[in-house]
Amino acid sequence: MKTLITLITTLMLMPSAGALTLTYGKCDSDACVERFKEIKKHARNHVSANTLLGDMYLNGYGTDVNKDEALEAFEKASRWGSIYGKYKAGLMLVTRDDAESKEEGMRYLRDAAKKGHRNAAYFMGEVLSNPKYGVQNVAEADQWLAVLVEAKHEIVPQTLARLDREGRLNEETFPATLKAMSTYDMAVPETDKQVEVKAGRAAPEDDKYEVIEVNGPQLAELIDVGIEFYEEAPSDLNKVTTGTRIRGRSCSDRMNGCGGAPVDQFIRYYRNFIL
Repeated sequence: MKTLITLITTLMLMPSAGALTLTYGKCDSDACVERFKEIKKHARNHVSANTLLGDMYLNGYGTDVNKDEALEAFEKASRWGSIYGKYKAGLMLVTRDDAESKEEGMRYLRDAAKKGHRNAAYFMGEVLSNPKYGVQNVAEADQWLAVLVEAKHEIVPQTLARLDREGRLNEETFPATLKAMSTYDMAVPETDKQVEVKAGRAAPEDDKYEVIEVNGPQLAELIDVGIEFYEEAPSDLNKVTTGTRIRGRSCSDRMNGCGGAPVDQFIRYYRNFIL
């Protein structure tokens, strides 16, 4: 099942994050239902579990598709300080039809981008420069695109190519962007290709990326490791935590410190999956 939120461009996994791409599909097996129940339980006490829960609702993994519940989970994660929650909530809201939701979505994306979320920054440049989304702000888009050019964001050349095709990539409209392109030696790519992106992840057409089907063991492993992590970890919501996965014990109390393999594995998968 395709994800329900789409933007017209391509969003690929960043090479620096690893050669792994995950996209969601519907799963109603008993195992998926149990995973959903476990993540929903842990979402009461763990910020990152809410972003996983939101994706489960959004795609019908272990539950019925429910966009309202998905948004609620992402917004809860956002309220608890998650830039990933802000990013996901922003993508959901900016693709709605009403102006109020679009503006709220842009606030989420802007906040996530300012806090360092690379893909949120990309969508700030793409959405604000594209009149089809109904929230166009060329001056702000110019600033974000200039930042993305400087950062050599992997997808920004496609936005630049779109603007060039539209005849809008000029000194009058996007002066900061053109200055950054000159400074950092970025040329407009010669492509007419437009690809649909999904709110989760679009599978890249590049053999240096490994495409993994989400209903296979890789996604199950991600969620299972996450459940194990949440079972042992202190609540994210505690004002003071010990820094370990076991309540009331410090890193120095544990033979393996705070770098246990299950935690490292979950964080690695989690970052690849959510970003």
